[in-house]
Amino acid sequence: MAAFISRKSFRMHARMAIGALLITLLAGCASAPPLNFSVQDVSPSTHKLDADLRAVSVSYAAPNEQTGEVPSNGEAIPELWERAVVEAINKSSMFDDESTKKVNLFVKIQELDPPMGGATMVTDASAKYLLVNRKTGET
Repeated sequence: MAAFISRKSFRMHARMAIGALLITLLAGCASAPPLNFSVQDVSPSTHKLDADLRAVSVSYAAPNEQTGEVPSNGEAIPELWERAVVEAINKSSMFDDESTKKVNLFVKIQELDPPMGGATMVTDASAKYLLVNRKTGET
């Protein structure tokens, strides 16, 4: 009878150990936080540009324009980046909606290297911003 109780006790301890191990492994596999491109603490500009911003377009740079890693599976990133740019521009009120000069803003993401894991989750990024006059094509 004593051998039966010790086996039962062993099974219970083994189950608890396996359960603790699974919890530890699953907690260690926490996913990376979502990418957030929103710029914090944007204040209204004290100087307005004499231009009416009509459109913002964000895309990945061509391979020969890239300055670093660009994810091949990041189809949604340009859209998120574009929303953040528009949000920051709207918060800053830096363009003059009444201006006769109409412009477009083109953003080319040249590097975007989100971390696979780590404590800081810092994403290396660079982009080229180009403001184009819609009438003349000047930059």
